Amino acid sequence: MQLPLIVWVSAVVGFGVILYSLPDFQDKAQFSSWANLTVLILTLIALIWYAYDTHRLTEQTVEKDLRPIVLVQGVINWPVLSFTSGPNGTVAGTPIQFVILKNTALNFRGYIINNGQKYNLLFGNQASGRNFLKTWGWVAPGDSLSAVYDPNISPVAVTAPNGIFLEFSDTEHNLYHTIVDTNYVQNSERGPLNF
Repeated sequence: MQLPLIVWVSAVVGFGVILYSLPDFQDKAQFSSWANLTVLILTLIALIWYAYDTHRLTEQTVEKDLRPIVLVQGVINWPVLSFTSGPNGTVAGTPIQFVILKNTALNFRGYIINNGQKYNLLFGNQASGRNFLKTWGWVAPGDSLSAVYDPNISPVAVTAPNGIFLEFSDTEHNLYHTIVDTNYVQNSERGPLNF
């Protein structure tokens, strides 16, 4: 929060008038030294305040510039959504597709909740062929990533609504998570995802 310059000037003038009206400060030299000290203290407070704001804005800018933007690609038919990877890497069903619109995303992992069941996801792309992994190393901007149910882990019953839950990091290893609901409303925040 930044205060306008008029507030600082008013505070200094008001404090000076109060000090000057006191009987002990009728001596102009003494008043002048106290006025200078007051102005210096208020200037120091203003500089510290602006330094804090500048630091906060810098952190927000760096995060904005590094944060990957990950979106679901295509349409998901939630009531009949079912897919898995088979023994030879074959995929039964249509995998969920994600596209990375901005910045490189690292260490993808996630899960999906569908019809009261939580399934861990495996990730892969065209270059990996049939190799789906629990954590995907990195995805460049403009690339797609596919996800399927992990057939090696049994689903867990949950009471949460249907959704896709992803965790990934940027190139500075700051963690982010994205939650996509059945209406494709996406909420992305900084911080880890609860697994």
